[in-house]
Amino acid sequence: WVELTLSRSKDYSEVYQAAMLYLKEVGAFLPETNEERKKNLIMSDDIWGASEYSAVINLTDNVINQYSSRNDSHDAKDIIGAEFTKYAEYLSEKYLLPEYREIYKNFINPDRLIGQFENGNQIESLDYKQIYKSQERWLRVIMFLYKEKSKDNIYARMLVHDIDKTKRQETEIMHKYNNVLTKELADANFKYEIQAQLSGVHRDPEAINTALGMVGKFLDADSTFILSVKGDKMDKMYDYPKWGGLQKELLSKHMPPSVDAMKNSFKNRRARYYYLADETEFATLEAIGFNNIVGLPVYDNRDEFLGVIGVINAHKTIINEELLRSVALIFFIALQNIEAYEMINMMGTMDILTGMKNRNSYEMDLEKYFGGKYRNIACIYIDANGLHELNNEKGHDAGDKMLKTVAETIKNTFGSEKSYRIGGDEFVIIITDSDEDYIEPRLLSLAATLEKEDYHVSAGYSWTDDLSQFTAVIRKAEQKMYENKREYYRIHGGRRSSDR
Repeated sequence: WVELTLSRSKDYSEVYQAAMLYLKEVGAFLPETNEERKKNLIMSDDIWGASEYSAVINLTDNVINQYSSRNDSHDAKDIIGAEFTKYAEYLSEKYLLPEYREIYKNFINPDRLIGQFENGNQIESLDYKQIYKSQERWLRVIMFLYKEKSKDNIYARMLVHDIDKTKRQETEIMHKYNNVLTKELADANFKYEIQAQLSGVHRDPEAINTALGMVGKFLDADSTFILSVKGDKMDKMYDYPKWGGLQKELLSKHMPPSVDAMKNSFKNRRARYYYLADETEFATLEAIGFNNIVGLPVYDNRDEFLGVIGVINAHKTIINEELLRSVALIFFIALQNIEAYEMINMMGTMDILTGMKNRNSYEMDLEKYFGGKYRNIACIYIDANGLHELNNEKGHDAGDKMLKTVAETIKNTFGSEKSYRIGGDEFVIIITDSDEDYIEPRLLSLAATLEKEDYHVSAGYSWTDDLSQFTAVIRKAEQKMYENKREYYRIHGGRRSSDR
């Protein structure tokens, strides 16, 4: 989705919406209200409609289940139900440039895509050229792989997007870079090597260190570093080879005290050279082997300050600033890709409203609990009483506040590692290696804390030292919670339609 969003030249803010839509599309979780469902359907129409054509393919049966196109070159009724590989081969032979045909056929091979999904890959993409209206153009095919909930079949949501304008712009930008580099061919090859090294950085963050090592070697320096900023705060530092604790401590003391001070330390956004032997304030750094430091500020095309890239102990008098700046942009885009990838992963496993682990996490973690070697294990079910009534009387903001408060109290009481929000008003906590009398006083404390905020919960728990009974423990905890909930409504009156 990051690729798709960027190829449409959209702002980074759309990555979040696109990721949310993708997760809903593959059934990772469902929207909780009709209003959210309506918004997501509208968003879905917009995203799919922006593609040249889109399809849903049953990879297991090699059949096209859904198809839509922005032009009239293909009639959906002739395609839906067709054999996917035959149709793809027809497209390849008729439209693709010869040098891309075999690559494309291999890419869309259902067995290959199923294998990728089983290896944990959910997004596959390929850029290729075709002939369209007697002209060459670039297209990108993106496959979102997922498994049907009720069956074992593996599916792909296939989007084909026109990226010709973006590709041509990228080519023009690369030409401009090459024209200003003093060692055109070597420098260009070096940038491609860095880009290739960082292309899969979202799956392998260690690639950042490898790429930093390549920069140091190319620029003939002992060490390379990147310092990123976020807003008005220093964010992360990457360095290679890794500095020791003393080196980092001393270096941090000489850093500007704020992001603004850091920006202002560079004149005209040019690199700054520190020759430590000439500057007494850096004597402590010279003593631990730092002879010189070169820092370069990095800005994106919207003129936002991203941070600093630099080298330590450069053995050349002058550093190629333009090369370092262009390489720095590749690094910072890679860092943004890591953030986007982590965000997508987080949204698949975390409840956005409360910051707790969600039902997906709970179901994945159950395998760990079933296979764990614990002395004992317990399950606690908690239900937030009155959520439905609160939403109706005071609106969803009030209901959200209640859920956040309940979630925060649960995390403060039992920790966040084994606490989950598994439904609208339901929470589960797993307790391991604790005596049974550990639970009751903490539940009473939790209820008392929430009652001070005028919130009430119903809870049930079960404990066992026989791990083979864990399934029964979960069921018993849930039953006790529902019994207590019914008792709560019997005493206080009122009853929600969702009560069992």
